[in-house]
Amino acid sequence: MYLYHYELIPLLPNEMLIMQWKDCYNILNYWEKGGTLAKKYDYVRNHDRRLYYYYVRRITDEMNNRNIRVNLKLLKRINDFCNTQNNHWIKENYPEQDQYHLRECLYMLEEKARLDNMSKENWDAIYEKYKEFTPLWYYDKGTNYERR
Repeated sequence: MYLYHYELIPLLPNEMLIMQWKDCYNILNYWEKGGTLAKKYDYVRNHDRRLYYYYVRRITDEMNNRNIRVNLKLLKRINDFCNTQNNHWIKENYPEQDQYHLRECLYMLEEKARLDNMSKENWDAIYEKYKEFTPLWYYDKGTNYERR
């Protein structure tokens, strides 16, 4: 499980976006059962549940934009758990999803691209938006990567 920085959600490849949706579901299951999350995700429980719902809605809105089916029963379950009737959720971001978290996410995405787990088009879109953050990789002749 990993929650990508909220700014990266629109740039994630479809498969990774769907995995984010599944990770949100897994977090809900742990949270409902009172289980412990990995320390990396436990910050979610330190905030108002409506903040979690807002993150989930970012995921589902992007899925809808791409015509990827969203399980509405699960979304309602998350809505009920977070007590967000009438769409009154907190439109803020987790403070833990700061610039350090963004860099960590970019590094992980860079590794996925370098290991051919992401298309050139997806990686180029991420690189173009965030090239000032780190010396990221680029494609050279297909799947060969070199430092920019």
